[in-house]
Amino acid sequence: MKGLIASDIDGTLTDGIHEISPHVVQYFEWLHKQGWMILFVTGRTFQFGYSILHRFTFPYYFAVQNGAMLIKMPEKKMVHKQNLSQDILTSLDNTVKKYKIDYAIYTGFENQDIVYFRPKNYTEPQLNYLKERAIAFKENWQPIESYHSLKLLDFPSIKFIGEKPTIEQVAEDVQKNLSIYIPVIKDPFSPLKFVAQGTNPKANKGDIVQYVHDKHLKSLPIIVAGDDYNDEPMFNVATTKVVMATAPENLKKNADIIAPSAKDNGIIEGLNQAIRR
Repeated sequence: MKGLIASDIDGTLTDGIHEISPHVVQYFEWLHKQGWMILFVTGRTFQFGYSILHRFTFPYYFAVQNGAMLIKMPEKKMVHKQNLSQDILTSLDNTVKKYKIDYAIYTGFENQDIVYFRPKNYTEPQLNYLKERAIAFKENWQPIESYHSLKLLDFPSIKFIGEKPTIEQVAEDVQKNLSIYIPVIKDPFSPLKFVAQGTNPKANKGDIVQYVHDKHLKSLPIIVAGDDYNDEPMFNVATTKVVMATAPENLKKNADIIAPSAKDNGIIEGLNQAIRR
């Protein structure tokens, strides 16, 4: 085994939310044959992420919801998870009640990726946007009156979706008051919206990359590729950092390699450069 290649999906492997270039698929097949272990790490749910990754036929690891759950493929076997406890819900509600926004609960791979939300806490325009987004991402959103009626002891993540200033302030308050890991990124569905996905503080892309590396590869190199702030923890544990050209400037400043955009299948050039280093 030569080492670990860990890659984000949206904006790194893919330009759109539903398609991946066959050239990229073939390239990763080649990487596997060359002896690289492959880990795909995404903020997506399993179902939504697999709609892209089902094209890969070789064995790989798939970390979803920013590393909250790790699934061994193609077996679809859960091998590691770090969930949030339902005990946070009251404190979470108290923290965000001053904002005109609510959060959804993502129940994860083990619960068919059902997403629960409280329609009463959203405006009509917000609900319309969430409906369109859920359809595009093929997410199963289920309305519920109260989260306290859910028979869930834990779940992988919560998610706020909305305008940038509000999302950034909510994320700051949630992180400060509940010690939840909650990065803010652009919404892949719309450049005008932003997403803050909250997870267990031990569930982030960097920790899951380190977990896979330590378990299987020990001292071998780690090549990481990404394009947004939720990829930053991965870059912190990487031997070589491949940052896409479309990434925020703050991420590109610390890149070892700046790859062309996903639109141009830039991941291929970026990883080729990383392997040759």
